[in-house]
Amino acid sequence: MIKSYLLVFGQVLFAGLILSSGQVISGNITGGIFQSTGLLTGLWSLYIMSYSKLSIFPEPRNKAHLIVGGPYRLIRHPMYLSLLLILVPLVIESFSVLRMTFLILFLAIILLKTYYEEKLLELKFKEEYQAYKQKSKRIIPFIY
Repeated sequence: MIKSYLLVFGQVLFAGLILSSGQVISGNITGGIFQSTGLLTGLWSLYIMSYSKLSIFPEPRNKAHLIVGGPYRLIRHPMYLSLLLILVPLVIESFSVLRMTFLILFLAIILLKTYYEEKLLELKFKEEYQAYKQKSKRIIPFIY
């Protein structure tokens, strides 16, 4: 469980550092489209998952079900995609080496968290999760 706390702490820390080190709303159309898409993807993911199953920690809850509908049909971690769509435009628009470092560290934490979370999901859902992995990408639809 300590691994989970460290991953969540790192995720929140680096996202917070990005948000606190510059603008938090994109100042151009392209960035705004990405951020809006990120916000809508996050809200859609929350709706499909429902608040009763939501957890910031990677461990699946005891009564959790494998969700494969909505944005989960294409990608296994749409909430992480949502965060990236919101944060990346901010770093690009108000670029600094510090903000880029925070973004790289945030991305590293997210990737570590997805690998860990998927190991736990494979243990819980076994063949069902293996089949789901064959049909979906990890974070970026049709790519990764």
